[in-house]
Amino acid sequence: VYCGNSTTRAIADSVQPDDQSKCFMVNPTHTGSVITPGLLPPLKSAWIFQMQPAESYPIIADGKVFVCSKSPSTSSEEDVTINAIDKSTGTLVWSYVLPAVIYGEANLCFDSGSLFVVTLDGQVTALNASNGALLWTIQLGGQSDYDAPPVARSGVLYVTGGADALYAIDESSGGVHWSQPLAGTDGSPTVTLDAVYSCHDTSTVYKFDLSGNQIWRVPSFNSGGGNTCPLYESTLFCSQAYDTAFHDGF
Repeated sequence: VYCGNSTTRAIADSVQPDDQSKCFMVNPTHTGSVITPGLLPPLKSAWIFQMQPAESYPIIADGKVFVCSKSPSTSSEEDVTINAIDKSTGTLVWSYVLPAVIYGEANLCFDSGSLFVVTLDGQVTALNASNGALLWTIQLGGQSDYDAPPVARSGVLYVTGGADALYAIDESSGGVHWSQPLAGTDGSPTVTLDAVYSCHDTSTVYKFDLSGNQIWRVPSFNSGGGNTCPLYESTLFCSQAYDTAFHDGF
């Protein structure tokens, strides 16, 4: 179990399974669940890693825990440090600094040995998860408020911004495969082996195939910003002003 604020703490028991949490709410369908045989109380602290205030949920993959922290600043731009911490010992393996990030906000996800970082102003950075080496970086334009956590699956990184689009980006090169104009969302995309779902602040839920073609759109009866919608056993669960569930075959 890993808990993050300014201190990242590991709670250990006698079993050390190879659990992974690759994105916001653990997996690309956001069920928030992993199976960990033997993880039972009483638990004890295994290690503590001290850092600046945390700005992200932890990513647990490749034998490491990845988390963003930001340097205190009196301006609207703050340096963000991506920390890669050894999962077993709590020691720092590597760190990478993104300078002058708006409000110091950044979100992470992992896939196939790469760590992806998306900042509030739409800078997307790919790092080698083993050593922190820069693989590529791109700047998405035409939007603001990229505060929705990204999702990476099967070689494609999915990013939504706060105003206008869903992007599908090649994990290897940073090239944009496709984008779809949308009304805006604060929710992380939900990605399966054959579809991408997104909930938007116009009270609309979308389903796209992996080529970016719209399969359906339905009202979610939500108001305000978008939301992250878990998908479990062919049902997409959306929650904001009201609780709403859609069958995948809607």
